[in-house]
Amino acid sequence: MKKIRYLVLLMLALTFSCNKERDANSGNIWKDSNAREFVDGIYASLGNGGFDEQMLSSLSDETLFTYPGKGINTVNEGNATAPNPGWISASCEWENMYKNIHYCNIALDKLGKANLDETMKNQLEGETYFLRAYFNHQLLRFYGGFIIAKTANTDINSLPRNTFEDCVNFIVSDCDSAAVLLKKASLSIGRVNSLAALALKSRVLLYASSDLHDFSIASAKSPLVASFTDPSLICYTTGNYIDRVQKAQQAANAALNAGNGYKLDLYAPTSLNDAIKNYQSIASGGFRYYDDFLGTFILDPDMIGEVIFGRYFSTAEDGVWSHVGLYNGPNGYHNKANNTQRVYW
Repeated sequence: MKKIRYLVLLMLALTFSCNKERDANSGNIWKDSNAREFVDGIYASLGNGGFDEQMLSSLSDETLFTYPGKGINTVNEGNATAPNPGWISASCEWENMYKNIHYCNIALDKLGKANLDETMKNQLEGETYFLRAYFNHQLLRFYGGFIIAKTANTDINSLPRNTFEDCVNFIVSDCDSAAVLLKKASLSIGRVNSLAALALKSRVLLYASSDLHDFSIASAKSPLVASFTDPSLICYTTGNYIDRVQKAQQAANAALNAGNGYKLDLYAPTSLNDAIKNYQSIASGGFRYYDDFLGTFILDPDMIGEVIFGRYFSTAEDGVWSHVGLYNGPNGYHNKANNTQRVYW
């Protein structure tokens, strides 16, 4: 019975994947607002900000994952191998990133030929360029040089990995495209905007400018880097370190100048009540503070500009965000206590 259940689940997963591919190749979806729904589906693959059933804390000695068979022990016990890597978050897992990149490439190809309003087309293309850059930057962070997939027809299994430098340049190019296409777009909270593209570019160039990714510097300090079979996958092997630092600085400055920030004009102490509200606005994720008199959370419009890019969840959505308490609350209260804090005596 268990085998039959697994087979049914596998068939459902394959059917969903095939349906999405078939829908993407349908000419109708790219002629109206359905194109927005396809791009929205790519957003859903961004992950949950660490609020998964298995938390990263359980891959360290911070918490203990309660249930076996989830791949956590494989990592903690040092038994992870290429065929059996143990648990990997879906937000950075190799195959999952390429599945998302594949859908981005489909969208970019179809949007280029779509019969859509020019404003809508630019907006969707800009969002998709950012999303592809984001998934590629996850690959770069966790695996070094990856296989650059520029089109939906790219067969990543038949191609070698690109150099670290090529991957950085490709991501930066996508960020630049997104920033230009989204510059005049008026987007709702939770969608990509031009500032988000500039910020992602800044992050990538900042990481890339580290001396950890300059082979001449890193190899002198680390025998492991010096003996790496192909250092071009994890480092710049040519070019100037100072030039890369300056590019990172320029990208960061561009992002800072493009954003508004939150109450950056406070040059003197404020009242205690205002200080509490400012603190609550920042601590609660960017745009709300609690009003004791009204007994409810109040929108703080000044704070919205502080969140460059965030994933928001609806109270009507039964998603993983609503399961954080279920996953981690004490099991005596009908919860799972998945990630239990270690107590040392």
